[in-house]
Amino acid sequence: VWASILLRWMSDRPQGTAYVVATCNDLSQLPPEWMRAERWDAIFFVDLPDEETRNAILGLYSAKFGVAPDTIAAAQLNDWPGAEVKTLCRVAKRLETSLAEAAQFVGPVCRTAKEKIQALREWAQGRAVPAHRKGQGGAGKPSETASFRRIVCGT
Repeated sequence: VWASILLRWMSDRPQGTAYVVATCNDLSQLPPEWMRAERWDAIFFVDLPDEETRNAILGLYSAKFGVAPDTIAAAQLNDWPGAEVKTLCRVAKRLETSLAEAAQFVGPVCRTAKEKIQALREWAQGRAVPAHRKGQGGAGKPSETASFRRIVCGT
């Protein structure tokens, strides 16, 4: 019931009165009425962090938990999301071990859901704006239009 109320409100409300942002992990699980043309102004795809972002996340959480960030090779964290980098630092602190040793106790989504992540990436090709894209409503400033609605699909 709430979904039909929200969809009706999104269609009938006066333009410029609200900015709607929605997130989901897998757009294929949404009913078709949520994905029809003109429902959203844009769909952005948020992928796993790139190396620069992942290193910044590692720096932040290694400092927070007091572990040495240089005890793991950057390649070992390839495709790790920020939450798992945080978990890695927390586990290393609790076990009083290096990040490389603690990594054996963290199962990153890039291994446990590799096929699903690849399928989401393939779906996003040509259907979604990469969130890391600079300008034109990607990462950075939101649209100048107050009525710009976004749905974000990420891994």
